[in-house]
Amino acid sequence: MEEQYKNIKRLIRETGLETPSYNFTNKVMNKIAVLETHKQSKPTALISRQKWVVIILIFIALFFGALLVPNTSNKIFSMIDFSFFNIIRIKNVFPKLIFSHTTIYGISFLCILFFVQLIMLKRRIDKRFSV
Repeated sequence: MEEQYKNIKRLIRETGLETPSYNFTNKVMNKIAVLETHKQSKPTALISRQKWVVIILIFIALFFGALLVPNTSNKIFSMIDFSFFNIIRIKNVFPKLIFSHTTIYGISFLCILFFVQLIMLKRRIDKRFSV
């Protein structure tokens, strides 16, 4: 086994060691600095000010619209026909659980905002990786 190592040592002596060129470290560090300056980007908000204004205006309009609607049995969800759910025969696990109209409106609003956020994030990711 020692003969193999002698052979390797002899080969290393014959070829010699490679040394980097003059200013190798400075050149590498300069290239890294240039790459880092290109990668830096100014952080931007996910939702711009214009979009926030629109969201706030919609919220205010819905709030005042809910105040102006007379207190009758004609609610928004009572006008929708949900009879197509009778086709699906699912046993009601919580028969005494009843959601108020405010809870249903809140959950609906959060679902809408969730899907809007998904669309906005997808567009942002597409723009970032398409360049």
